[in-house]
Formats: sequence, structure tokens, C-alpha cells
Amino acid sequence: MGRQTRPQEPSGYAALSPAAKMLVINQFFISFGFSLVIPFLAVYLTKGLGMAPALVGLIIGLRMLSSNGMFLIGGSLADRIGPRPMIIIGCAMRILAFGLYALFTSASMIILATFLAGLATAFFNPSIRSYLMAETTGHRAEAFGVFAVAGNVGALIGPVVGGVLIAVNFRWVAAGGCAIFTVLTIAQVFMLPAQKKVAMPGNFLGDWREVVTNPPFLIFTLAGALMTLLNTQLSFAMALEGGRVTGRDDSVTALFVVSAILTMALQSRVTRWCRSRLQSGQALAIGMALTALGWAPMVVSAPLMDTAHQAAPILKALWLMSPVLLGAIIMALGGVLAQPFTMELMPIVGSERLLGTYYGYYSLIAGLAAAGGSAAVGATLNLGGPELRWIPFAILFALGVVSTLITLAMQKRGDFAPKTA
Repeated sequence: MGRQTRPQEPSGYAALSPAAKMLVINQFFISFGFSLVIPFLAVYLTKGLGMAPALVGLIIGLRMLSSNGMFLIGGSLADRIGPRPMIIIGCAMRILAFGLYALFTSASMIILATFLAGLATAFFNPSIRSYLMAETTGHRAEAFGVFAVAGNVGALIGPVVGGVLIAVNFRWVAAGGCAIFTVLTIAQVFMLPAQKKVAMPGNFLGDWREVVTNPPFLIFTLAGALMTLLNTQLSFAMALEGGRVTGRDDSVTALFVVSAILTMALQSRVTRWCRSRLQSGQALAIGMALTALGWAPMVVSAPLMDTAHQAAPILKALWLMSPVLLGAIIMALGGVLAQPFTMELMPIVGSERLLGTYYGYYSLIAGLAAAGGSAAVGATLNLGGPELRWIPFAILFALGVVSTLITLAMQKRGDFAPKTA
């Protein structure tokens, strides 16, 4: 009689609850709808509407301010009134924002639309993650791995579709984004279950006081903010270096495509491998170390590579930017390791009771670090001659090392040990 084999347990998306599956689908369409519209906004405002670059910069900055600056408020509201209403309100706000882009061309309406688009992110971003953390206790890293893949697929497809539609008219692109968020909002109302409401003592100020008087979480946030700063440089310092050596403005596309494809292909497998062999803090530290290591190729190559004064052919451009592509690959691997375990560890160093507030604070600090750090990195990109080009990349490498050492110290001290009742 043959030996019976145990049926293999479902993994990845199939292992998620119906509500968690809805959130993963939600993330794909949120990412797709966002990247369908927002990447083309600056070009539309300057070339389509003839706005001054200074005004366009102010409008783009307003979106970042209304998004990152309001994450803590959005997270706290998710804790107080529940994540589901905040997800629905955030998606509905995107309908209004993209609808304004489609219908109006005046500066006042564009500014209002941009503010609402950013505020929508601050409302549903912490809420979705708070809901998913509560829904996936015990296998959060795996769930957030699937979640990350969905977001990356949406971010990869969105600009491709938007690039086709922008040839017709940006307002059609915005109308398409409006339609996507309309369907998404209706889907949340009818298909996303309401979570059990738990009475919350105290108030917002008490919640925020708990966060800022939690030393392990503040240290964890510092490490995460440094990692976020490094990751945002994919579209800034790394993209500028790729453009410098190739003379091509579209070199950034290769960086995003490589990063997204690697994440989609490896995320679930790498998370499962880490789960079976590493502790969560160890996986996070290795991911941060790889994020730091991604800047090493440019530390070496930047002083040696000439600045291109005309666009190189595609094959030559790929060869010229091979150190940058190698860095993007290493950083993508770091993100694959680090991101799911960041979300898994956050409630451990924070609180299960205030998931939204803790994530909101974490995102606020990470956003401020990314904005301020980008300005600082930008100031070092033109320090002097070719012999000094390695400096900004060495600074980013050093910040990644600091982030890794902080995480290793927390792991050694036991800060990542699950809390017992």
C-alpha cells in the first residue's frame, strides 16, 4: 500500500482570508490608478497647461505634504473609527481628485485636486496596512509579501497604460483613474467586511504620547526612515547617475522595470525561505545590508565614468549604466527581504492596539527623512570635479550601514521577541 502524502497547505495569495485577498486586489488597483496618473502630472502642468516650473514644483510638493504630513492623522483615525471607513473615504477622495484633474485646468482646481490626491493616500495607506495586519496575525510577513507584489505589478502596468493614453490627452488619463477608483470604492463598500469594533480608551493625544515615549519603536523608526531614504533615491540619485552616463532621460525606466520584475518574481519565495531559516529581525537586517550594498557599485564607478553629452544607443546605454543597474538589482533584493518583515515587526515594537497610529508615525518620519535626505543628497551631487562623484553614493552606503547596525543591535537586545500576554 503506497505511502499517503499530506496535502500541501495553500501559500501566498491562496492562503489569505477573503478580506485579506480583497486588500491585495485593492492594493493592485490603488497602485495602478496612482501610477496611471501622477507620474505624468508634472509634464502635463508644464507642457500642457504652460505653468511655470516653480508653480509646478510647489504643486508636486503640496501632494507630498498632504500625503506624508497627514499619515499620523490618517493612522489615528483608522484606530479610532476603524480602518474600513478610512479606506472607503480615501478611495472616494481619489475619485474627486482625479475627477477635478479631468474636468478643470485652472490653477486653483489643480491645486485642490493635488491636495486631495495626497490626503487620500494619508487616509487609506495606514488604514489598509492596519486592516491587513489585524487580518493576518501569525503570517504577516507572507501576507505583506503578496501585498508588495500586487503593488509592484500595478506600479509597473500603470505608467505603460498612462503613457499610451497621455498621447491622446492627460485629462483622459485622469478620467480613467477616476473610473478605476469609482469601481474600487464601490467594491470596498460591498465586499470588504467590517472589522469588530473595539472600544478605545483615551484620545488622540494619549495615543501619540504612547508612540513618542516608546524607545524601541523610535529606534526602529529611525532605522526604517534611513532605509526609506535609500529606496527613494532609486528615482533620484540613482536615476540621475544613469542619465549622466548614458545621456538618456529614459534610463530611469530600466531601473524601475528591473526593480519591479525582481520583486514580483522573488518576493513570495524569498519570504518563505527567510521564514524557515531566519528570525524576522535577522531577515530585516540582511535586507537593510543589501539596500546599503546597492550603492557600492556607484561609489566605485561614478568617478571613472564620463558624462555623456548625447544619448547613447540602447545597448550601449545598458552597458554604460551596468553599475547602476547592478545597484538597483541589489537594492531590489534588499527590499524583497526587508519590507514584509518591517510590517511584521512593527506591532511587536509598537502595539497591536494602535496599529494605524504606529504605522502613521513611522510613515510620517520616513517621509520627512526621504524629503530632507533627498535635498541633502542633491546638494552633494555637484560638489566638484569627477574625483568627488563618489561622495553622495558613499554617504548613502554609510546611512544603510547605520540602519543595518541599529537593526542588528535591536535583534541582539531582544526588542523583536514577540510580546507575551
